[in-house]
Amino acid sequence: MARLGPVMLDIERGDPTSTVTVRYSIRFNRLDILGNLRYQETIQLFSEDSPPDHDGFLFIFPPLIILLSPDGHTTVAYTRTAQVANNILHEDPSAGKDEIYAKVCLRSLDAQFLPICRTSNTVMDGCERAALTALPRPHRTPPSATASRSASRSRPSRRLKAQGRSWETQ
Repeated sequence: MARLGPVMLDIERGDPTSTVTVRYSIRFNRLDILGNLRYQETIQLFSEDSPPDHDGFLFIFPPLIILLSPDGHTTVAYTRTAQVANNILHEDPSAGKDEIYAKVCLRSLDAQFLPICRTSNTVMDGCERAALTALPRPHRTPPSATASRSASRSRPSRRLKAQGRSWETQ
């Protein structure tokens, strides 16, 4: 089953339309390559600050059928662009409160897999606010944990005592 990489949304405001760009990548696995599977891509734009029970639907990109890369690459980057009327993107009646994100879904046309979906960063009135699912946060080890690990490595092992050797490190 193919995997979706991070999804990034960019909106360039214009008058009377705005340019909406969605970038993402797909990584095809061995099953996709051997089965020559096809996928249907769906990209939808939603407003984040609609009624609390659901996010409001704004716009859908024309659907696209995705085939495997003919050059044999397993990871392929996609960029989709659409012109959207500004009155559609101004989803909040108060000025400067627009919060928009994209949702990319892949549905297999050849196999009975569940659709794969991933959401993008949230764009707020020309600025972007990173969503938790947009990019993974790097794992960092605190400096105190690193110091205690290096101190434990300098201790001699108990195996040396079992072999009758001294506790001094070599």
